[in-house]
Amino acid sequence: MKTFFIAALTFFYLASVPAGCTSTAVTIRDIHILPQNHTYYLAPQTISVPESVQESQERSYMTRYFFPWHPDREPPEQDIFMRQFLRFTENPGYGENKKKRSPAWIKELRQNAAMENYPNTDATAISLITANLRILPTDKPVYSTPEGYPFDRLQTSSIAPNTPLRVLHASADNGWFLVQAPYAHGWIAGRDIAFVDHSFIQTWKSGKHAVIIQDKILLHDQHGNFLFQAPIGSVFPIVKETDASFQVLAAIANNDKQGMTVPILLSRKDAAARPLPLTGENVARIANELTNEPYGWGGLYQNRDCSGMLKDFFAPFGIWLPRHSADQAREVGNFIDLSSLSRLEKEKKISEEGIPYLTLLWMRGHIMLYMGVHDGHPLVFHNVWGTVAKKRWSKAQRVIVGHAAITTMYPQLTGNSFSPFHGDLIDKIIGMTLVLPQNTEVPDCGCGPGDEDI
Repeated sequence: MKTFFIAALTFFYLASVPAGCTSTAVTIRDIHILPQNHTYYLAPQTISVPESVQESQERSYMTRYFFPWHPDREPPEQDIFMRQFLRFTENPGYGENKKKRSPAWIKELRQNAAMENYPNTDATAISLITANLRILPTDKPVYSTPEGYPFDRLQTSSIAPNTPLRVLHASADNGWFLVQAPYAHGWIAGRDIAFVDHSFIQTWKSGKHAVIIQDKILLHDQHGNFLFQAPIGSVFPIVKETDASFQVLAAIANNDKQGMTVPILLSRKDAAARPLPLTGENVARIANELTNEPYGWGGLYQNRDCSGMLKDFFAPFGIWLPRHSADQAREVGNFIDLSSLSRLEKEKKISEEGIPYLTLLWMRGHIMLYMGVHDGHPLVFHNVWGTVAKKRWSKAQRVIVGHAAITTMYPQLTGNSFSPFHGDLIDKIIGMTLVLPQNTEVPDCGCGPGDEDI
């Protein structure tokens, strides 16, 4: 299994920042002066994707989404999971109290996992809430250093409520299940899933589906009982629709942990029929929903990291992205290698060939969405924990950002003129990825009023 924490932890200007080394009052210059509103940069008519292309993307998306329920899928090899226990036995890291973990703690987790019997089950299931996929069967964190927050090395990904799952293995106490989700696998708490049968699956897969387009809405059943919080990209089967709303099905568990459906209503301001048309207006709407959202490593605390945000950004439009940044860069669309170019050559290549809001810019441990050119330089949208910034003539310092933001690739501290230095993002760019097929014709953004001085 590919893990995504190693690259990010070695990517020095996007790494964890010790609490005593910086002031949270410091703001990077870009966030201070650039409007954090995508409508400012993106006019409604600036994106136009052929309907056939989006329909093809949507079919591919739903095939991948329902993959865990496919009867012919093969489970991952046992060795993939066994190596994780060995790795953390050798280096158990630090806990939430900043004390070093004991190898005995990892040994207890390994005993409960009972991996010598893997796989000991094969069942279909569904998540009941926004749940965490863990590398080991525990909610407890492991940090590389005492000040390693928020980079919990045991976090693989979060998954949205009512996501299809394949249960591969149960822990000895039945408190944890090793599952295959559409885009990742890992341990999930037993309280967070329900088992589903063939009839449930057929009902869930058939017909049209709605997708959540307003982030973290609270969903209730027809009696007003709270069910869960649904993030952007969550998928539900449509029962019927009106001009104002959708009646959809949500999954809950009965007393025997079996999945059952209940009808709920979704307003059209909160949801749309899949796929949401890929227009400038809709792109700005989804991007604005995600802007300023807190950073969450691996989806912890129902927040997002860089790759999680981009995955959720594209999901309503029926465009599938893998979960981790390197896979997003290399496994979708058309990857263009920029590693051998100078910073000026990179900027030129990105500006000339990048498609605004449909191009990814990747460096080891981090990925961003290209927005177009502003004031002569590429703009990006990304969820980032921290960056290196500096005042002119002063020493560089690490600054916590901690949320999704619009920036240039030259982060600076507030109130100082442009002054490139070794921490600039452009230097670390390895490549860009055109998300849609290479022969797709999409008009250039131009970025509207963003071309003006501010």
